Amino acid sequence: MPDVSPSEHPLLYRALKTAWLDLPSQAFRLRPAETYLSVLLWANCTKVFCEANRQRCAGEFVLETAQVAAKWKVRSEGKNHAGIHGLPLHGDDELAIEEAATELESLIIEVRRR
Repeated sequence: MPDVSPSEHPLLYRALKTAWLDLPSQAFRLRPAETYLSVLLWANCTKVFCEANRQRCAGEFVLETAQVAAKWKVRSEGKNHAGIHGLPLHGDDELAIEEAATELESLIIEVRRR
């Protein structure tokens, strides 16, 4: 899949769970069997409709594509779907996982709540 262009898609959106509002870095840790972190290229979500197809979506964390792409690969995974590639995998070095998650958390420019 091609890399996402920051000029075409200046923002990335991570659909969030309510629990992540208290500990945002949890939103940026890969789950078992994931090889990349899923993000949206645009988010026109409402309380009733979630672009990420979540049954319960509390909103989105918004990140600037260029800042994320400066450290990791951001690749298109579909029409409105991209993946942040190069993050430590679930079960790898816990310190590396937490450092990457904390760094992504520091890149949040907006929190959209529902």
